[in-house]
Amino acid sequence: LDQALVFYMKNLEFVDENTSNERLSWLYNNIGLAYAYLNDVKNSLDYFERSLEFRRKQGLDPEPINLSNIATVYRNLGELELAENFFRDALKGFEKAKDTSWIASTNEFLALVKLDKNELDKAEEYGLKALDYASRVHHTKDRNSAWRTLSKIYRKKGDFERSLELIKKAYRADSKEINLRFMGTLIDLSKAFRSVGSDSAFYYANQVLGYVEGVRENIYGDYLQTQLFRSYASFYTNVALWNLEEGNEEKAFNLIERGKSRALLDQLSLNTPISEVLQEEEAIKIFEKSKRIDHLYRQLEAVEDASERRNLKNELLDEELQHRALLNAAKVKYPQLRVFQNPEISTLNDVQVRLDKNSAVLEFATIDDKLISFWISNNSIDTNIQKLPGKASKILLEEVKDFREAIQSKKTLPELLAQNKNLYNWLIKPVFENKNHISEVVIVPDISISYLPFEALIDENGKKYWQ
Repeated sequence: LDQALVFYMKNLEFVDENTSNERLSWLYNNIGLAYAYLNDVKNSLDYFERSLEFRRKQGLDPEPINLSNIATVYRNLGELELAENFFRDALKGFEKAKDTSWIASTNEFLALVKLDKNELDKAEEYGLKALDYASRVHHTKDRNSAWRTLSKIYRKKGDFERSLELIKKAYRADSKEINLRFMGTLIDLSKAFRSVGSDSAFYYANQVLGYVEGVRENIYGDYLQTQLFRSYASFYTNVALWNLEEGNEEKAFNLIERGKSRALLDQLSLNTPISEVLQEEEAIKIFEKSKRIDHLYRQLEAVEDASERRNLKNELLDEELQHRALLNAAKVKYPQLRVFQNPEISTLNDVQVRLDKNSAVLEFATIDDKLISFWISNNSIDTNIQKLPGKASKILLEEVKDFREAIQSKKTLPELLAQNKNLYNWLIKPVFENKNHISEVVIVPDISISYLPFEALIDENGKKYWQ
């Protein structure tokens, strides 16, 4: 995937005044697609919208594939109304072209949007339409995707046996080729088995984690970077939660650590000092490109004219693509810039032997609507699972943002107490009771609370948790 961006950059070098807007539209759509596969939401949306702009310049109707791509990004961003509108417009285009395969896919995408909205009957209706159209053209990937989506819908509706039956069908078909798509099927299969209380959930979950980590070790030019790893990172927490529910706290802790360490490792691999590896001319070229990008960002902040801002934004997109392509090409040329090897993970025992009787580790993780905490002392581990009123990571992010703003705007103590109440009750109160002998705590936050000043949290009486 990274190498795709290298070749698209080379493709752009041949663009001149004779290149048609239609051709440019397809090129920018494909660049957006490469970014989308890497889970780089911002750049994918920018290129998809730029693709749409080139067709409009030429007076052409939007390409339904382009509209579908934009809709997919909006769905990933949680902008469900926008996503649904773009998918509907795309569907009209595919129906006009009588493209049965894409009609099947777009009905499936609409089913997923309705599932996100918790409109389960509508989701099922679109899912069945998708399966019907896919069956007409005998496209196995379209049919398998429809099975997977319907399986998710029936699992959400509580029809667990039907959900398992459908995902088993998709698994049998998808298992012929081991790829990222198959890993998604494995994840859904393990979740379906978990829903019916089967231990097979753990068997297939271990396969998923093995594939994710194996891919990460073996691919270097188009390796599984941080953006792509995020698609699977939450599954580590999912399986950890299952282990907690089964009473296996040590396995749960180790899984959380595996997921966090992989994400950190991938980020470190992106930040290897290139000046220590590249030849001087190559390093200077990348450095100059980076400086140019910084300059364009500063210009963009100062410009108010809409047309000038659009031109600057387009130039910035091209410069960022070239910068990334240069980095990706360097990773292939120089092995030192490739991903780090998977590390040894600190086990629960490793952590405990480093603690004395007055110290502890408090670690957090989130999955779906649940907040998980581990309190680790030198001779015990206490865990707590709380159900929050919605997606836990999103709620915590909003609470932390509001609390920080309240501090920065110097709100009164009663106002701060009101703003801090949920965070204190969720993060501190359940784990700090009866632990007065602890004088030092190491906090390992989930990403959603990584910017929270824990030392500012106080109870309803204005008392800090460590007092």
